Amino acid sequence: MLIPLSFDALGQEKKLHAEAVVLKLGTDSMNLYLYLVNYGNMQKGIITNSVNQTESVYQDETHKIGKTKVGLTSYPSWNIIDYKTGENWACTIGENHKTAVRTCYPPPIDSSSYYSLSYADKFKKIAGFNCQKMIIVNKVTKVEDSMYVCKDLNNFDYRFGNKFGKIDFIVRSYTHVGKTTLVYTVVKADKIDVPSDTFVIPRDFIRFQSTEEYVKWTKKIQKN
Repeated sequence: MLIPLSFDALGQEKKLHAEAVVLKLGTDSMNLYLYLVNYGNMQKGIITNSVNQTESVYQDETHKIGKTKVGLTSYPSWNIIDYKTGENWACTIGENHKTAVRTCYPPPIDSSSYYSLSYADKFKKIAGFNCQKMIIVNKVTKVEDSMYVCKDLNNFDYRFGNKFGKIDFIVRSYTHVGKTTLVYTVVKADKIDVPSDTFVIPRDFIRFQSTEEYVKWTKKIQKN
């Protein structure tokens, strides 16, 4: 689902009063951030290296490979997700082409009934937010985990994609992959006005209805 453009009587593009949430990926100071703009069921996500960077831009960066410094240009890319339908568009501006690749997953299933949630008597300030620890127990596997929530941010709707249902605003959560634990921390949460075309794929992008279609196209242009 794409939101159509709308204009007021003066011909100016209308704004959407959306939510902007920034997550830090990991605990290292060099790790990246995920900048999310949320409006209803729609979400736009951009990976950035700055907590204050609201738009993805072209960047010339220097990377050290061994003893050699290599200059690279990073190009903007973002995902537009409709959580109601499960549709996901991966948009990328490359050196020569602008592309949007569609994938579609089943809409999220409410699995909150599989978990029992309880508050722990432990409070912590995280990224300036007053948080409380919450214990999560999977009723099926009996695996226990935890996260930190902030009731002061409960006026945000950013939680609709969460498997635990609409609980208190989650500031810090953990994902376990084998022996590795991935940490996600909300470091910024604002309500802002964004252009109504924020969730619209630009007209000059080449659209692909599947990853297979995109891969076939890339192989074709590589031969030319």
